[in-house]
Amino acid sequence: MYAALLVSRNTDANKHLSEILNTLDYSLVDCAFSGSEGRRRLQERDYDLVLINTPLTDEWGVELAIDISELSSVIVILLVKAEMENDVEEEISGTPIYLMTKPIKRQFLVQQIRFVQHSQQKIDTLQKQNEELQKKMDEIKIIYRAKLIIMKDYNMTEKQAHRYIQKHAMDTRKSPREIADRVIKSQQRK
Repeated sequence: MYAALLVSRNTDANKHLSEILNTLDYSLVDCAFSGSEGRRRLQERDYDLVLINTPLTDEWGVELAIDISELSSVIVILLVKAEMENDVEEEISGTPIYLMTKPIKRQFLVQQIRFVQHSQQKIDTLQKQNEELQKKMDEIKIIYRAKLIIMKDYNMTEKQAHRYIQKHAMDTRKSPREIADRVIKSQQRK
């Protein structure tokens, strides 16, 4: 169901983390051993989760996490040693990267990944709702602009202008937005 990318230089950790992810409906778990390999894999396919176990073979891993979070909306979890937590936390502040300290217990990691998944689903839902509301607001603005043009050109009230748009929409089997667009375009041609 889900796809994950593990970026870790430790093959034993990759095996252990892959097993955990498989129990969480991650049917595809790819492994990369370096930051550059991880970046290449991210260009080849889309993932739902990127788990970075620092340090990597060619870089620390924080840079990779920041790059991923800036370029995509994929969930990024960064695993660091407990003594590095404060330094890394400062570096990633203001980013949507989730930070976890090592050593980490299996059950805690499972809980955190589930929490992150649910959080991301809620964020995605809110973003879709926000986009729909923005479209609706844009439509209302355009229709209102067209009503103002009709009110001015035909000396109508707002109620009459509204009725004019609604009637033309029904008569022509078009949406009120399309009628409003036509009114605005015809005004621009004058």
